[in-house]
Parts: sequence; structure tokens; C-alpha cells
Amino acid sequence: MKTAVNRRFALALASSLVLGAGVAAAAGPDEGLLINIPTASGAMIDTVRIDRDVHRPGSPGDHLLALWMQHQLQSYGFRVHQEAFRARTTAPKRLVLALLTSAKKPEGFTLREGPIANDPLGYRDDAGLPFLDGSGDGNVTASMVYANHGLTADYASLQTRGVRISGRIVLIRDGLEPRGQLGRRAQKYGAAGILFYSDPADRGTGRGQTYPDGPWQPRDVVRRGSLGYPDLRIPALPISAANAQQLLNDMRGLAAPANWIGGLEAPYTIGLTQHKVHLQVVLARYFTTMWNTVATLRGTHPDSRVILGAHRDAWVTGATANGSGISIIMEVARALGYLHATGWQPRRSITIIGFDGETVGTVGSSWYVYDHQRELEHGAVAYLNADTATTGTTLTGNAVAALLPSAFSALQKIPDPAKSTSMLSERPGANLFAPPAGGSDFEPFLYNLGIPTMQFAFSGPFGVDNSSYDDLNYAERIADPSFANHRALAQLYALLAVRLAQASRVPYSFSSYVGALRLGLMRATRGHGSLISATSPVNAAISRFAQAAARYDRRPLSDQQSLDAVHILNRLLYGRQGYASVAFPALAKALETGNGATVGSVAMQTARQLDAVSTLLR
Repeated sequence: MKTAVNRRFALALASSLVLGAGVAAAAGPDEGLLINIPTASGAMIDTVRIDRDVHRPGSPGDHLLALWMQHQLQSYGFRVHQEAFRARTTAPKRLVLALLTSAKKPEGFTLREGPIANDPLGYRDDAGLPFLDGSGDGNVTASMVYANHGLTADYASLQTRGVRISGRIVLIRDGLEPRGQLGRRAQKYGAAGILFYSDPADRGTGRGQTYPDGPWQPRDVVRRGSLGYPDLRIPALPISAANAQQLLNDMRGLAAPANWIGGLEAPYTIGLTQHKVHLQVVLARYFTTMWNTVATLRGTHPDSRVILGAHRDAWVTGATANGSGISIIMEVARALGYLHATGWQPRRSITIIGFDGETVGTVGSSWYVYDHQRELEHGAVAYLNADTATTGTTLTGNAVAALLPSAFSALQKIPDPAKSTSMLSERPGANLFAPPAGGSDFEPFLYNLGIPTMQFAFSGPFGVDNSSYDDLNYAERIADPSFANHRALAQLYALLAVRLAQASRVPYSFSSYVGALRLGLMRATRGHGSLISATSPVNAAISRFAQAAARYDRRPLSDQQSLDAVHILNRLLYGRQGYASVAFPALAKALETGNGATVGSVAMQTARQLDAVSTLLR
């Protein structure tokens, strides 16, 4: 019996056959040779270097790693330079958490992550205390209330039971929404401070073995992170599950509903702590220099290019997040440089970038897109992103519809590291392909300019994410012990880069958008039955687009016409809300208003944009 994954494969492969009829590839290098160049040992050697220094954005270790990348890429034959920019960052000056059980001797909490057996290097002095970039400063002493996942429905439950949020410290079990979104909601309800923790039921012992025996999060590990801009007005702090348990054990009140109960040995209570909690957060806020490392292999048509990128910065050493992405694109660069040294030159330039500042809000990639907007709009065929790429064994990917046939065609060629077949063979639980989602450096390329993006990963539970234990030991012991998945992804990205760079016309499939547009419209209108009729102009425009797309795929047009069309289409179709992908973001926002006139107006505008694409494709 065919699964949904098989059906997606079949549809994408059918599209690739359509595309293949219209796009010829210029003479390129021997693909067998190309695929054989990346190695697991090469990726491991790079990861050893990446893991050496703490490299938070703008730190001395970050600069040293940027210079290491520059030296390595130059040795592979790339033209390399550093693009320095100034950006704001933060560091903790004073972090305090205490339970005031006694006026003379309050119970202070250890905020540093605890030691873990078999990984002494993860307990490093220079890791610093876990904190949240974007927290407000504050010195608060108040009762604490547990707010479950911090969703609107959770606050409604508290209010229904007479528990006041205003003026109190809120403990939130994170994971369902970005912490910035959760923090702003808590602030809106009047919270005086916020504590975030990861519950064992969600990320720890409730899911499986914890590190060092398995991939899930230990009780004493803390996830650092960014709350985004603007800063909260109130203090916020990430804490360990062990500290959260101690706070929960001090609470008194009503028993919480079943869906509020996690995996700690503590009562999950709707009520307040018996004793006051003292929370103090003071951050240093300053502008510093950061560095994007930009390397280019010049093509015979240098105004057109394919870009591969990964963020170089990390909260501590980040051997997996994002040492995996950096080591993968460095192996790609080594393979391309080897071919270049034998006399091959790509048709389009290939640019490889190590971005800075992703951990504090994708600032490096955003700066790059802003600074290079004109050349990107007129020449960037695709952006391939590599981020936290080797956390397990399930092959996942996301891509805009235009690149799906190219992606599946390349997957057919790459050996599966776990089997004797290609990576296209079915894997249990595979999710190929989802629309672009989550937060990473692809965002400014796709959402700001509409540039086609894709990324791949071998995914799995990653319990030490953004902690000091995201180190070489975790990578070798848990994430990718043989580094075979690093190698497979480097092979895949290298092949995609060469094929995209060599094609005589940009290898887009516009017919692949038809299903995505129809499915996206259906999802956007779900639950808005009375307003569906107002979106009928979009349905009609999709039908007109389908005809134009079929003609284009049989006879592709000039690169610039294709780029202009795909930019409009991607900005129209792809959006985000928190971690989730949102189809037709402008229309979805209008539908949320419940106003038929607003929906009708946005639907007409959407239809005109689709028709503009159809005109470009004729």
C-alpha cells in the first residue's frame, strides 16, 4: 500500500520529468567524482575546530572562527572576504533566582548547568550562565504562578479559577511557541517576570533516555535563546527542570488539569508559591562588530549565482547547532574547489557564506540581504541553507515548490548512509517536503525578496540544543557518531549547487506551485466557511496560473523573467507565524478579521498578483 510519502515522491518526480523536458544542463563536472570528494573525516576535523572556542556573536572566539573559515576557503580556491557589520548583542551582568523561605537565609538557585558524566568538557567555565537575549532588566520579588505552556487558553484557565497574573512571576513550560511570543503574551497579562523551563515530559525522561545515554534533555541542562526585538519590559530567565521542580514543590492551590501535568516529581498546581520568589536580570547591551565570511567561485556568467549558507555563531560552541551546518558547507566548498583546480568553472557563480548573529535574530543574513538586495534580486537563483543538520536519522527537508524537482532528482543520486539505496528511498517517518518553516537564515532571502530556498537535515531529538553540552562529545556520541550523515548532506548540497549553477536556464518548475497554491488556499480558508466565497477570485487566478505554468515548464524563458515571477509567487504564497509555515499570509491575516469586505479586497489583490506571474510566464 502506498503511503503519503510515496505519493509526494511520485508527484515531485512527475514534475521533475516535466522540468527535464524544458531545461538543458550546460556541460558540468563528473557527478560521480563530485559526490566522492566530501568525507565524514573532513566534516569531523572541521567540527573539532568549531568546538574549540565559545563563539557567541561578536566574541573573540567568533572572530577567530571567521578567520579560520576564510583561510580554509581560500585554500580551496575561493575568493574570500569578511563583511563586517555592527549589531547589538547582550551579555549577562547579574542573574539571580531565589526562593525566600527565610528572611535570613533565602534558598538561592544555581543557575549554571550541572556536570554530566562522560562529558567533562561540556561543563566549561567560559560557557557563561544561561540567559535570554531580549529579556528586560528587572529586580522582582513576587509570588510565582505556573502557567503551563503559556498559551492564551492557559491564562484563561487561570483567570477562571481566580488566579491573578498581574504583578507575579510566571513559570512557563516552553516548547509549543517561540519564547518571544510567550514572553510578550505574559507581559500583556501583567506578569512581573518570567521563568522558562523545558519539562521532562516534553523533552526529557518522558520521551526517552537523556544525555549522555540518549538524545533527550537532562534535568540540569538549560536552553539559551533569543526573545527577539523589541526587548521585553520585564525580566525573563531560562532555568533547568531541576530548579523548576523546586519552585513547583513550593506551590499551593488547586490540582491542575491533566494536560497541565508534566514529568517532574512535583505537584502541578493552579495557585501560588507559599514563599516569594526573587528574580533579578541585568544585561549588558552593546553594539559590537560581527562578521559574515563570504566566499565565491566565479562563474562564466558571474551576475547569476547560487548561494549556500550556514550560521557560524553559537550560544556556546554549538558543535551541532550549527557546527553541523558549517562543516557540511565547508566540505561542499572543498569538493567544488577540487573540481575548480582541475579546470572546471561553473556557469553561474557559487557563493558560500558563514553568517554571524543568527542566534540573536538572523542579523547577519538580514544585513547581507539588505546590503546586497539589488544583486540578489537580479541574480540569485537559489539559497541553500544548512542549520542544525544532523540531530538524528530521519531525513527531512523543506523547499519552495520551484525547487522540488531539482531536490528529488538530486536525492536519487546520493547514496543513503544507512542503506544500499539512494536517499530517495522511503524512510519511516520521513517528511519530504514541508514548506519552509522555523527560524533560520533562509528567512530574509525568502520572505523579504522571494528568493527560492531549500534545506535538508537528518533530524531527531536534540536535548542539548543551545546548551553548553552541544559539543563534540554529543555529536560523536549521539547526533552522528560516524559523521556519515554529515557526508551525505555535503554530497547532496554539492550536487544541488553544481546542477543549479550549470543549468542553461534557471531550473524552476512553476507547475509544482499549482498543488501548493490550491492546498494553501484550502488551509487558509479552513474554519472560515462564511468567508470562503470572498476568496473565489484567487481560485480562478490559480486556474489561469496553472495554464501559464504548464507552458513555461515546456519552454522556460529568460533567467530574469523567471526570477521576477518566482519572487512574486514566493512572497505571495509563503509566510510564517511563530514556528509554523503560513500559506497566503496576507489573505490568512484578512480572514482572521472575519470581515468579508476586507477578505474580498485582499483576495482581489492576491488574484492580480497571481495574474501578474501568469503574464510573466507567457
